[in-house]
Amino acid sequence: MGMLALLAGVGLALANGANDNCKGVATLIGGRVISQVKALRLAHATTFLGCLASVLVARGLIHAFQGNGMLPEELAGDRSLLTIVGAAAAATILLATWLRLPVSTTHALIGALVGAGLGASGTVLWGGLLSKFLIPLLLSPLVGAVLAGGAYRVLHRLRLAMGVSEETCVCVGESRAWIPVRELAGAAECDPSLGSGLSACVHAQAGVSAVSVHVGREDECRQRYQGQVLGVSAASLLDTAHGFSASLTSFARGMNDAPKLAAIVIGITAWSSAGPAVAIGLVAVAMAVGGILGARRVEPTMSEGITSMNAGSAATANGVAAVLVIMASLWALPVSTTHVTCGAIFGIGAAHRQARGRMIGGILLAWGATLPAAALIALGLTALL
Repeated sequence: MGMLALLAGVGLALANGANDNCKGVATLIGGRVISQVKALRLAHATTFLGCLASVLVARGLIHAFQGNGMLPEELAGDRSLLTIVGAAAAATILLATWLRLPVSTTHALIGALVGAGLGASGTVLWGGLLSKFLIPLLLSPLVGAVLAGGAYRVLHRLRLAMGVSEETCVCVGESRAWIPVRELAGAAECDPSLGSGLSACVHAQAGVSAVSVHVGREDECRQRYQGQVLGVSAASLLDTAHGFSASLTSFARGMNDAPKLAAIVIGITAWSSAGPAVAIGLVAVAMAVGGILGARRVEPTMSEGITSMNAGSAATANGVAAVLVIMASLWALPVSTTHVTCGAIFGIGAAHRQARGRMIGGILLAWGATLPAAALIALGLTALL
């Protein structure tokens, strides 16, 4: 049982990394700020640092995700039961990752705890489940959506008041250089020796000898900012803010998720006497490995499927999500980083009326299915074992 238990805990951390590591940096990829490879490297590194920082705030979440407040006292922290919980949650998340769906590890854990509790004793403390777990889970994405949508409107008006305007860029040539449309508007601005027309202008601006044209959706054109803020290019300033907010979101995710997974590892390996540091260290490594192996599968859904965003709206969504998740970690609230992040992106999409309803509906359906799916798997494993 000891080796099986350890495999269940590590497997859950691997599955979490594969499904979740891309979520903080998805907007960097969707906005073409940096490449997918660089963005995911940034995500793995900052998530790992967030996991290590979670040692400072871990005890409350570890206590909750060993079943305290949800399961009868005699079952909370039971090694055999937590092994089943880890295996059921890992299976649920891996299935969602294979389907390219960004789901909640918190949902999977809660569902698995409910299923294992029902299978072991037929009893779950429904009052504690509702007040300590489900209410924070249900409210957090709504709060994220409202705050992100409101912040976007305020910052949008502030940008206009400061005289910073948007410009649309097109991508040309093999290097995929982004060239502002205004710079391609007149061939007269190009080097006369190169001839006239769009091809010559592109040659002058991007240094390419031929132009390839891709016809796609209107929202695939990249929106950047023209103007300066305190003498600094608005586009560069917002790209920097975007990168910082994405890093902070990944850090917050590691900080919030690592204690939940460590709760399983501590319970199933009897490491509680050594404190959470060893278990969190193991979880941090496993999450990083899982992200390296599988994060590319879910990334397109998060970066392009929900809504189109420019640097300003993406930085707003990430900043709101990061602050909410860090606050929840400090208060030991079992929120879902996936819910908060997606909720903030939903809010941005609603604010500029470019949310993609079909994709959002699919994500919401996956969220709703995660908890009962994990519960059924845990219930079946309890019956078998």
